[in-house]
Amino acid sequence: MLAIIFGALVWGINATYYGVSISPNGEVLVVTTPNSVTMYSIKNAMMLHREFGKPYGSQNYQGEFSYIAWSPDGSCLAVGKLYNGVWVWDTKNWKLLTESASEQTARKEPSFAWSPDGKQLALGKGNGDIWIWNKEENVWKIKANGLNNLHSITWTTNGELLALQDWSIYNVETGKYASSLNHGIDGSGKVSWSPNGSHVYIFFDLGGSLMDAKTSQYEFSAGIFPRFAWSKSGQYFASVEEDSNEIVVWDTINNKVFRQEKQGIVIYALTWTSNNELLALGINDIRTMVWNTNTGEVIKTMFVPPNPLFYLYRYLPE
Repeated sequence: MLAIIFGALVWGINATYYGVSISPNGEVLVVTTPNSVTMYSIKNAMMLHREFGKPYGSQNYQGEFSYIAWSPDGSCLAVGKLYNGVWVWDTKNWKLLTESASEQTARKEPSFAWSPDGKQLALGKGNGDIWIWNKEENVWKIKANGLNNLHSITWTTNGELLALQDWSIYNVETGKYASSLNHGIDGSGKVSWSPNGSHVYIFFDLGGSLMDAKTSQYEFSAGIFPRFAWSKSGQYFASVEEDSNEIVVWDTINNKVFRQEKQGIVIYALTWTSNNELLALGINDIRTMVWNTNTGEVIKTMFVPPNPLFYLYRYLPE
């Protein structure tokens, strides 16, 4: 069941945007466009902060993806800059805590990941280097140099920093081999790990696969240019294809579709809260209909040209 919890008009958003993300507590909306990153209060639709620059976004074969990562406690927000740079903000006052410069012509985009305690951010570079930002000391230090064919990095819930290098997964700290992943990537692709490191979602060209990181077993396809989100435990993977209104939730423990529901509006962003609720954000440039998902009754219709109307929904797993 989906229950509407909020609707708010967000003014001044460019029609072309790369990524949309909701904070873990459901209070902040982040929108990245070709030239800026903007944060809005979901409560009153007021702009909280705007940073001008070039976020990581549409990259031909990779689709419209923007690297956006909230620290586990929501106190920091990291947004990727084009070619492996990153901004990090304090979400209380939107002070820019640190930033890492972009590379000039990087092809690979290994992205970045927060440690479980939110005190460190690991950043992968196109040349195979891995850098660590320490929040308390506010310094960057190199962790690994020139790892071959670095596709992605992640931090598991038990504090292991893992790197996907070509077909193999390694522990960055020890250098020990962990497992192989028959992912089929023949170039750079979008890689997203479950919080516990047990599963990996890999998008390349027009398709995406959810795989068991230990057995290399394919489990689920998330389709074309999907929006997706992992539950905090890593058990659930929610996704919706580009320009689609159908949300699918995959259960990685029981290896089956947990929930699958269509809504009356295209879904552009998903996020899981700490109490295991899935928030979904819908956008419509001209007409937005809000309805009771149990009865199908239309409750409200709004016309708001030329700016999009954002609506936030709460998904309640049974």
